[in-house]
Amino acid sequence: MSKLAKRYERAYDVLYNACGLVDYSEAVERHDRLMRTSSSYADAAREFCRMRGDALTSDRECAAFCIAYYWED
Repeated sequence: MSKLAKRYERAYDVLYNACGLVDYSEAVERHDRLMRTSSSYADAAREFCRMRGDALTSDRECAAFCIAYYWED
């Protein structure tokens, strides 16, 4: 989970600092779809939210989580 958290922070930072230059709507749509269809993804998202003590509420947070979840080192 700590590796996922580091990936999330990096992805969120890139999305935040892109100032609209990055279209992350596909990652948001994928996140929404996977929350409905993939129990392993949804479980990881819930565990991540518990770990950080905060829900994924914005599109940017959801996109960053989706990117981080599928990030390959």
